[in-house]
Amino acid sequence: MSVIHQKIFKHSVAHKQSGFSLIEVMITAVIIGGSLLGIAQLQATSVRNSQDAYYRAAANTLAYEIIDRMRANRTVASTTTNYDIDLGDAVIASNCETANCTPAQISKYDLEAWKYLLATNLPVGDGAVNVVLGATGAEITVTVEWQDNDSSGNRGDYSLNVSTLL
Repeated sequence: MSVIHQKIFKHSVAHKQSGFSLIEVMITAVIIGGSLLGIAQLQATSVRNSQDAYYRAAANTLAYEIIDRMRANRTVASTTTNYDIDLGDAVIASNCETANCTPAQISKYDLEAWKYLLATNLPVGDGAVNVVLGATGAEITVTVEWQDNDSSGNRGDYSLNVSTLL
């Protein structure tokens, strides 16, 4: 093979392999675009799950909030049903932070403050306390309810129940 023929052959092969074709660039753009959409969806799911975890933690904290208030007012909580309240019930109480209140008045104030905390910290938050008096004390069941979107975006009702003995 002559020198001229070898140079032309090497030049034509190298020329055909240099650079990217439009198809290769378009395929790369589709792959990168799909990856970015997947990452965006993963981030949105993470935010949604974080919000759900926040509401569950807040509901748990608020359930134990009223139980702690009842423990602080144990005489009324374990011998009367003053802390009984149903979902949707409202409580009007005197402000026991600025006035001297009896233990019975403190129970109403505790419920009013708790219902306020539920309404302000959970979407459509509400709660109930069921007191069952027994020979050795009281069995307390606290229910906290709220609404949130589920994984498919539908609005759903959620509930947390905590039971304890006083």
